[in-house]
Amino acid sequence: MDAQATALGYLLSLDTDQLLARLRREANLPQVAESYGSWENSGLDGHTLGHALSGAALMSAVTDDPGQKPWSNAWLRASSSARTPWTPGYGGIPDGVRLWQQVAAGQVERGSFELGGAWVSW
Repeated sequence: MDAQATALGYLLSLDTDQLLARLRREANLPQVAESYGSWENSGLDGHTLGHALSGAALMSAVTDDPGQKPWSNAWLRASSSARTPWTPGYGGIPDGVRLWQQVAAGQVERGSFELGGAWVSW
């Protein structure tokens, strides 16, 4: 229960605008906050949002706390609004338009940990 409370506290401490900063930037939407540092501005941009959404889904599955739904739903709505017309999926990858165009054309290089030079692109 202590670990669960700690995880919930961490999830609640995350700033939605900072989590979505790279997605908004790649979608050419106005920036309302700077992205978090570390992974969020070094090629793994948007990565933390994926973990936060997974954490929110797991937290929702194991608790009956209705207080979690508003912020996890807000993350999902905001993520959807930051999607770009060129892909129905994830749009936080730096220079993602180019990458997804290469994927669509079947002209993308893959590595053991990357796709077209992008980390964790899916």
